[in-house]
Amino acid sequence: ITDDSTRPGNAPLSFLFHSASMLYVVSLIWNEVRALWSDGLLDYISDLWNIVDFITNIFYVIWIFLRMTAFFIVQRESWQGLDPWYPREKWDQFDPMLLSEGAFAAGMIFSFLKLVHIFSINPHLGPLQISLGRMIVDIIKFFFIYTLVLFAFGCGLNQLLWYYADLEHNKCYHFPSGLPDFDQQERACTIWRRFTNLFETSQSLFWASFGLVDLSAFDLTGIKGFTRFWALLMFGSYSVINIIVLLNMLIAMMSNSYQIISERSDTEWKFARSHLWISYFDDGNTLPPPFNLVPTSKNFSNWFSCGKNKKTTGSMINKSRDKAQERHDTVMRLLVRRYVTAEQRKRDEFGITEDDVMEIRQDISTLRFELIDILRNNGMKTPTMNPNDTTVPGKKGRVMERRLLKDFTIGIVEGIVSEAIKDKEPKDVFSKIAKAIGKRSSSSKGKKDWNAMVRKNTIKRDPIGSTSEAIYRQSRQSLRRHILEHQGSALTSMDPEKILEYNPKLSDVPPAA
Repeated sequence: ITDDSTRPGNAPLSFLFHSASMLYVVSLIWNEVRALWSDGLLDYISDLWNIVDFITNIFYVIWIFLRMTAFFIVQRESWQGLDPWYPREKWDQFDPMLLSEGAFAAGMIFSFLKLVHIFSINPHLGPLQISLGRMIVDIIKFFFIYTLVLFAFGCGLNQLLWYYADLEHNKCYHFPSGLPDFDQQERACTIWRRFTNLFETSQSLFWASFGLVDLSAFDLTGIKGFTRFWALLMFGSYSVINIIVLLNMLIAMMSNSYQIISERSDTEWKFARSHLWISYFDDGNTLPPPFNLVPTSKNFSNWFSCGKNKKTTGSMINKSRDKAQERHDTVMRLLVRRYVTAEQRKRDEFGITEDDVMEIRQDISTLRFELIDILRNNGMKTPTMNPNDTTVPGKKGRVMERRLLKDFTIGIVEGIVSEAIKDKEPKDVFSKIAKAIGKRSSSSKGKKDWNAMVRKNTIKRDPIGSTSEAIYRQSRQSLRRHILEHQGSALTSMDPEKILEYNPKLSDVPPAA
């Protein structure tokens, strides 16, 4: 049950080595248990390196348990008078010593991979380690699809070739003792494992990704032509999908992820380095493993002061809940701070807002009324102001008023009639109109831009019209209102001299009539 290293001659050296290894493993486990108790479950599993430590400790615990099992079996057979010392090649394939060696080998792999975490301090290896760590998600996605395709084709090939693989197995193990015949049936003893069950078939397809499976492995005993062709077609389809398509897709995904991550890898490396440094400042063990198993003055102080202080540490679930509440409060505080900062930044970027303008207008309006009240109290002549009027007249307001007035009036015909009648006789008016009609008919061949000409003449007068014309237009909007507003205006506006010019016979009538 044991090999030569555990024989009585080599027992002291082997026992010393394994005892020191077990002691160190126990100290590592104790360190992880204390970290789990102090940090809580959520904080502990949030760090991927803690998960790596947990897997490493599991393998080492399995190694210790199987070593103790093998030692117990050896002692039991010795007490029964049996010889437990026989060569390793005669052991069972699931012997506890073989299983313990496999667990110890896996634990050593994870232990040495933990050194990658220390590389984050190095300025050259740190950014590379950060980039590789960020690409783990892409690698996991690829292996999920890869395993699915591998399992699918493994089921198909195993269902197709298991019978012929069993024939190769019987051809290899034809001795009554059950030993393989490698001398006469070397090929049969080599290829029967390729497709004997689902596990072996999946292994064959996996190693085929690296070109380690030859097509001669499908030349099995008793296989028919169609079965061999169908199996080769399946194997070719698997090679195209998994080797050509999926493998190149993984390379493209990793290349794209690396380009994205490499732009900020330096910043993330500095953050990871600072996080690693700060982790050594946290409260933890006074001494590193394996010296953390030795009681210190800190432990004695905690033990003796436990009854005096009556301080309950609480369970791991309560600590995790408290940690979650603290994180929630921190997140809410950061959200409020981010909102306030964003509002301040927005105010700085946009400058004066509409609310600021309205506030200034209200202040100016208030100041205007206060100034008018002060001037009125000092005996000065001031205009009558409406307290409900909050508008502030200014240059911009006057310009807008002029534009509106111009848009709602016809400036082209303003003043034309008054100019034609002013200081002219009735005969001159009709003669002028006749001349204009004659000119228009005679010059119809040569078209002119009358709109431009009239616009030019009106602009010279007044761009927005006169006050009298505006009042005239407003009064003409309602005939009744025009009549009521201008009652008797015709009599007051008559000029006696002009009336005599129109009708000389009125000179005999007295002016009072």
